[in-house]
Amino acid sequence: MLVEDKDEILEGLSAIVGENYASNDDAIRIGYSRDQVLTTEGPDYVVAPESVKQIQEVMKFATKHKIPVIPKGTGANMGGLVIPLYGGIILDLKRINQIYEIDGKNMTAIVGPGVTYGQLQIEAWNRGMFVVVPSGPHSVKVIANVCGTRGIGHYAGKYALGDNQIIGMEIVLPNGNLLKLGSFAHGKEEDSANYPHGPGPDLMGLFLGGFGTVGVITKIKIKLYPKLRYHELLSIGGKLDILFDEVIKLVKMGYSNGMMVRWPYVVFLFAKSREEHFQWLKNQLIEGFILLFIEGTKRDFDYHVKKIKSMYKKRKDFTVGLYSELMDFMKPIVSKGATVTEDDQEYGYVQEPRKLHDFMYQSVRILRTHGGFAPHCPFFALKDAKATWNYMKKWITTIGAPLEETCCYLQLVDDGHSVLQEMDLEFDPDPNKMLDNVKTFIGIGKPMVDTMFVKMNGIQYYFYSNGEILETIGPILIPGYFYLLKQFKTLIDPHCLMNRGRGIRPETVKKEELQMPTSGDPLSGGFSMGSFFWLSTLASVINALKHPEPEILEKFINDVKDKKVGEEKLQEILEFALNTSINLILNDDTRATAGETLGEFFKRHYNKMIGKKIVIKSDFHNLWMIEFGNLENTNPIKVYTVDRKDARNIPSILTDFIFERKALVGEEVDPMLSMLKKGVGTFSITHAIAAWMKILEEFSNVVMIGTTAFLYQKKLMQQLNTQLNNKIDSILN
Repeated sequence: MLVEDKDEILEGLSAIVGENYASNDDAIRIGYSRDQVLTTEGPDYVVAPESVKQIQEVMKFATKHKIPVIPKGTGANMGGLVIPLYGGIILDLKRINQIYEIDGKNMTAIVGPGVTYGQLQIEAWNRGMFVVVPSGPHSVKVIANVCGTRGIGHYAGKYALGDNQIIGMEIVLPNGNLLKLGSFAHGKEEDSANYPHGPGPDLMGLFLGGFGTVGVITKIKIKLYPKLRYHELLSIGGKLDILFDEVIKLVKMGYSNGMMVRWPYVVFLFAKSREEHFQWLKNQLIEGFILLFIEGTKRDFDYHVKKIKSMYKKRKDFTVGLYSELMDFMKPIVSKGATVTEDDQEYGYVQEPRKLHDFMYQSVRILRTHGGFAPHCPFFALKDAKATWNYMKKWITTIGAPLEETCCYLQLVDDGHSVLQEMDLEFDPDPNKMLDNVKTFIGIGKPMVDTMFVKMNGIQYYFYSNGEILETIGPILIPGYFYLLKQFKTLIDPHCLMNRGRGIRPETVKKEELQMPTSGDPLSGGFSMGSFFWLSTLASVINALKHPEPEILEKFINDVKDKKVGEEKLQEILEFALNTSINLILNDDTRATAGETLGEFFKRHYNKMIGKKIVIKSDFHNLWMIEFGNLENTNPIKVYTVDRKDARNIPSILTDFIFERKALVGEEVDPMLSMLKKGVGTFSITHAIAAWMKILEEFSNVVMIGTTAFLYQKKLMQQLNTQLNNKIDSILN
């Protein structure tokens, strides 16, 4: 490894890990600056320690010099979570790849942070056991997966999430101190009994699901399970809507060790080239599959396979078979011969079917469609799975995204007590493919908001990873929880060193104190999900507004389009809606932070906008100025007409964003869809998005706080709806 242009920081890091394992070379750093979602300027330094002691010394050094640190496993999280937002140090943990112990009698393993699932699985298989793996490639690091992202995988129906597999943990805190948790917290540490809880209140949960924001996890003890001789995947193929109902029945019969997938998921696994990929997507054989993992003694295995096959034998809408039998069905598209032979990649799976899911090397092929991948992955109740998918399907069709490329992957969790349903859109990360990227992010963002607030009660487990969104709406959604998280972060990481920009900020660090040296292209990743989140919440609020007499409002909307309603009246309605919204939130005394009500929290953010202006333009009106005034005024926001000279150099939203909607009359045409117009006035979609991005930093926080409050607190939405309807009625009359 070349090390050039040494500085004092590099010299200090090299003294800890050795000159060959610390670098600030551009050729090294660039490899840590991007993934399929995010591109930044990368880290300032890349460090690869070989021991826990070296990690401790690096963290002490980073704390002394106030340098941000990101611990990195494989980096296959699909969310840009280990791509630096603030430069600093990438702590690449691949060298600490020791399996310290495999205990066959107690079925456990102790591993370091560089150990991959494939590495551990081979050792476990050699001893007649297996480790529960995620739905990801076997190159994924065990610790990063189960501790950082909680390890969702296709065995979750029976064995629950990956963090349920952890018995003990060792972690280096940001100050370099070593902490033992779980079974490791007891007197004999790694040799303590396999009781996964520490003495008294369990602290291990505070260090799980943190996305590298709470320290560097250096060792865990993880559960292994007996590798039963008879184990194979049983597939039930059919129409997706019907399969949603069938999976509920099967769970109630005890068949919860499984998942459900749409046809594109099968294509991701088995297509061997990009050309094959697109060909298979266009030639769907079956809409979807329920995939059950059947295992046990030969007697048990044969009994359950026979039972399930008999259930569907006379039902013509279903195709049922074991994986080995399915390979014969798939033969025309997976191989050139009449049967699967040693020359075929799938041959090993036919000989030992469980290799398919114990060694998930094929999952990286999901990137083959266009190169980028944007997941919408809520947790929710199994009974809501069908409705959630159908809503997503409708939305994808509405925005014109290719439905045949959209994956739907339903993972049962903990015997069906919950599910994770991943609905993915693929995109081309080429910045020149602007329009397709916009469709992707809108296609993910709007359903994400609606499944969290409006139509379902979904939980986004990646919610914590976006620091700015969490800081903005966390006090509204999770006020008490938010406060305790902030206190915890302040205690262990007062300088906000760990994966800065993700998760929660300590109370000791303000946003203004964090200088961001790196910048991501917002449409090839960057802050795209955070940027579009406020547009999504605003769209959801607008579509949640209803009128008791739709036919009257329909006439009003048509009059607006025909320009029969004067601009002064339209400005009056918009100004009234904005000021009414502000007043409702300001008067809300719900607790948001430790020392603030929701109204006070909103006021603090709004006050930063006083004096700022936005220009808006649509097909239905000329240039309008929205001016943010002092909250002491009865109506702090003013809306008025301006000419082009006065509008120059003012941030602009040049779209049909305000009045293009029919939700009030029963047809949901979302204002976000106006983003997809290739021409907005004399501006291209590229220019429009560039203009929006300029105003995000100034206005997105206030918009997100306000819209989230209305979506989360239904009483506020009802009050706004009533007052706005009364205003519109008064104008109509």
